[in-house]
Amino acid sequence: MSYACNNVPHIHISVCYEDEPSNHLDQECIEALGDSLSNWGGKDGSVVVVSHDRAFCEQVGFTHVGTVKDGKLTIEERGLQDRDWERYDISSTPLTGASESGEAVVELTPEEKAEQDRKRKLAFNAPKRIQKIEELIEKSEAKIVEYDDEMMTVGNDVEKLMALTDKKTKEEETVVSLMEEWEELEDVIAEMASL
Repeated sequence: MSYACNNVPHIHISVCYEDEPSNHLDQECIEALGDSLSNWGGKDGSVVVVSHDRAFCEQVGFTHVGTVKDGKLTIEERGLQDRDWERYDISSTPLTGASESGEAVVELTPEEKAEQDRKRKLAFNAPKRIQKIEELIEKSEAKIVEYDDEMMTVGNDVEKLMALTDKKTKEEETVVSLMEEWEELEDVIAEMASL
């Protein structure tokens, strides 16, 4: 794409590429980003976005939809449709009617859809977060060992022992909290994999 644009000297093309731009952003930032991208580049600009965030995509208001199937990219001049999410979203199910097995499909409430989207994003980002959690736990456990060693050297100084005990307790609470987050991420990964 870059080569093609650079070899047409009389045409100025502005293209903004975004890969999962709404990940790790709070709702206010997602809305601001959506507003900015929907107006980006004027009539001479284009935005190419890869995203699993339906609300964000709808806010931007795309004019073309690209889908990949059997290793081929198909670009259509149209807006997003419900079938785009049903067909290509790994966690979606048909909105109404019957499933492929003929069973009735229950339509999710907006709150349930939002929770499913939250969990899908969480599962998508979980491997990176779990790696970071492991590093944080190692650091906290190293601090706990340091505090234990330091407690052995202060002897009968009750004030220092109390201060070190408080620091150690805080680190232990941090480890427990991180372990709970890790467990939640593992549960979400398993739940999303079963959909």
